[in-house]
Amino acid sequence: MKYIFLCCCLLLQLTTKAQTLYSYKDSLHRYAIGIPEKWKYWKRNDSTRINLLVYDMEKHLTNEIADNFNITIFKHPSINADSALYILASLTARARLSMLDTGSYTVDGKRMVWFDDVHVGSNFKDTLCASDFILYNDSKVYIITCTTTPSRFSTSKDLFHRVAQSFKVPLPPLYESLRIDYPTDITWKIQNETDDSITHVMQLLPINESAEQWTSCINLVTIKQKAQQRIEQTLSSCKAQVNEKYTNAHFTLLSKGENWGLFKIETSHPTPEATLYYVLQTGLSVHTISIAFTQPILSDDLLKRWTRIFRNGKLVME
Repeated sequence: MKYIFLCCCLLLQLTTKAQTLYSYKDSLHRYAIGIPEKWKYWKRNDSTRINLLVYDMEKHLTNEIADNFNITIFKHPSINADSALYILASLTARARLSMLDTGSYTVDGKRMVWFDDVHVGSNFKDTLCASDFILYNDSKVYIITCTTTPSRFSTSKDLFHRVAQSFKVPLPPLYESLRIDYPTDITWKIQNETDDSITHVMQLLPINESAEQWTSCINLVTIKQKAQQRIEQTLSSCKAQVNEKYTNAHFTLLSKGENWGLFKIETSHPTPEATLYYVLQTGLSVHTISIAFTQPILSDDLLKRWTRIFRNGKLVME
């Protein structure tokens, strides 16, 4: 998996216009939200209900409590946003010092209720201010919790409310995707997935393997912009990056067409790894999919099998 950087190397060829908020999309939970420029996000893949963590890294690096927000999702049939607000307010009452304000918005045709408060942190030492936003849709409660320090709340509050009002659920079809029919002799699980207005990145592992112990790993990257170069230049860029970063890795171009290329990278040092890559450039997107194996050479059987699987992928809008 150390060559995953190649899946994203095409980002270097693309430019985007800076925005105050950029769109993040979760295709699994079917929501989108605006993330402030220069903030960083982390997708949660454990069993907790917190789905997404977002931090202002500039504040975080000063060792202060950073401006941040998280999104919590849980199923609860037969209630509404106001009932969910009452439940949340009751559960957080113990730590609350005062309620500052409350109200509601209509966001994308749905009712969103909110409250601002002052409360003590989880260690009961820090005093924090928060804006909590609750939206109910399709038997799911979505809670956006935005937190900062009391000294910054007057300036951060407007940003928190703008972020919350950018929230949309459910999502319409947004971009071109490369759909792969994976072999049924292996049950695959999504190990990691991130999705924003520029890229969709997904990593798959066999269901009984982990990020620390694996034998095969699939990485799929979709860049939601037309490539700014021909496929020959893309493949040359990938080869140059391999030669620059890894002296013991062997790049082999296997085949290419007018808008696609197939290549492999093999190495035995410091650990054995052989990876097959397929790059497809369309008028809407750039798709890169790879499968890595913990072995120094890609066997002919694996090469033929996964070349057929990748080349038979279907372009769909989703």
